[in-house]
Amino acid sequence: MKRIKQLLFTAAGIIFVVLLFLLAMYFPKYLNAFFDQKTLNKVTQRNLNLKTYELTYDSFYEKLYAIARCKKEELHVVPVQNRGMRQEKEKLTRIVQKEINLLSVEGNIMLNDVKLKTANFSSCETFTLYSSSDTERLKGITYWKIVYRKKGDKIILYMDEEYHKIYALKVMRKENNISYQVSEQVPQYQKLGYQESVGAFSVLHELSEYYTDFLTRYYALEKNEFYPLEIMDMMGYGGDILFQDGSVLRLECRWERKMRKKNNYIMMFLGINLEQMLQF
Repeated sequence: MKRIKQLLFTAAGIIFVVLLFLLAMYFPKYLNAFFDQKTLNKVTQRNLNLKTYELTYDSFYEKLYAIARCKKEELHVVPVQNRGMRQEKEKLTRIVQKEINLLSVEGNIMLNDVKLKTANFSSCETFTLYSSSDTERLKGITYWKIVYRKKGDKIILYMDEEYHKIYALKVMRKENNISYQVSEQVPQYQKLGYQESVGAFSVLHELSEYYTDFLTRYYALEKNEFYPLEIMDMMGYGGDILFQDGSVLRLECRWERKMRKKNNYIMMFLGINLEQMLQF
């Protein structure tokens, strides 16, 4: 009698194990099929609060303020699809030329005589800047990195996609391509006018403060909110825009001279140094 009970328990155990094995093999498949029938090809509407991820700002000033409110280590950038801007390079070139004209209207020597054409267009990449810690302080900011090449000169612009304002630009030009005619618009620098490229680098570097001052007006920022840096290396000039809540936005004007066998080049950086702030 005892032996029969043992056999029955053993048989029951084997059957239980087999049932568990079959359940583990086939039950998930039938369960997934059941839920698929309930969800696939069916539209479900929900009310979601998307304020945190809103990409629009009321003004370009708000974007500058949003960047200033974030710490450098909180900022990140991701590449996004170009959205056909390469195919619209004629329209893009008109936008860029308009902003360059605004930046060169008061004597920006490095941008004088820069007339871009569609043939000068080299590339356009799109990026989104965001904060990893607080999306209320910095909603997504999308901008273009645009490159033009013209007769050995190279211009790189970081331009806001929405308001088409320039965050920063790099201009690299041959010294013999740079010309400056003395203008009444910049009387304090008339004595620095020159007709030849000899000594151009030192002349241009002396204009750093003027360029940075004009950049604050281009951004519609108050000049009295700009505080020059007391310590700046010999190749650059800059300062901080101080907002009312203590947030700081740094503006820079940097120079570099590159010696080549055939031509000497002068490079100017002007604006918000996104490349230093972020890892592209």
